[in-house]
Amino acid sequence: MNKLIQMAIAGTLLLVPNLVVAKGQQVNQQLEVPTNARVVIDTMRGKVDVQGTNANVAKVVGTIDENAEDFIFELNGNTLTIHVKMPNRGNFSNNDGNDLKISLPNTARVEAQSVSADFNVNAFTGSVVVSSVSGDITATRLTGGANLETVSGDIEGRNLAGELTLQSVSGDVEDQGSDSSRATYGTVSGDVKATTNARVVRAEAVSGDVQLNLASVDSLHINNVSGDVEVSTALNERARVNVETVSGDTTLKLRGDIHADIDARASAGGDIVNRLNQVKAEQGKYGMGQSLKLELGERSSSMSLRSVSGTIVLEK
Repeated sequence: MNKLIQMAIAGTLLLVPNLVVAKGQQVNQQLEVPTNARVVIDTMRGKVDVQGTNANVAKVVGTIDENAEDFIFELNGNTLTIHVKMPNRGNFSNNDGNDLKISLPNTARVEAQSVSADFNVNAFTGSVVVSSVSGDITATRLTGGANLETVSGDIEGRNLAGELTLQSVSGDVEDQGSDSSRATYGTVSGDVKATTNARVVRAEAVSGDVQLNLASVDSLHINNVSGDVEVSTALNERARVNVETVSGDTTLKLRGDIHADIDARASAGGDIVNRLNQVKAEQGKYGMGQSLKLELGERSSSMSLRSVSGTIVLEK
């Protein structure tokens, strides 16, 4: 997240403007662009809708921030720059900022950044990278992979595909219905909620809950502090699962046949509830925790579950 904070402080000052606009001016600009164009969107605040289309045309329609100095809509080689340039300093609380609708070829590679703008990005087959400091990010039907990051906003993804990274510091992260090769979720003081076909999944949270509904996994790693974890999944052959929690409960629901070595340990007063078979967890030497080891089926997969001051529940 350091690059987001740096962006908020430093801004982006390297572009040369080709169009000067009056404060609060309406814009309606368009350019023909390559289908595989790299599109860089840089705006401080407001609301930005970015829509993929079948046309080889980039178009920007909407209202520019009343405090804007320049508006840049410029194609240089294969890179299209869309930049609302703001003064280096000033009090910008007098209006809500930009209100822009941007349409681009759906095969474009989109890179958008902001301090406090909310982004809504829809229908791209090229890769999408969006970063904001205090704005929300909504992404729909991105099939070329997505990297979405915000510091104090929420992230919501629907019908995404490709390799995914969704991370927020103090907001919620939600991924509904993704068909991903690999998915990474993270938040510090928010919740993570995901339904995905990703076979490789990593999730981290602090002071928030993690709820994952997974089709089946090859690799699953979860770290959580001061929050609960709930996972529903099936295990692929030679799957590796590692879950570590502090001051939170873990519920793991396994579907289908289970062929795994399971090593579960709960310390500092935690306990283990096994509903997979009749084996009972063993009490710790000093009565402060429990441990459980299971050898199920062909034992082709492995699971390591650790909890400090929390309950581990295993069930089908």
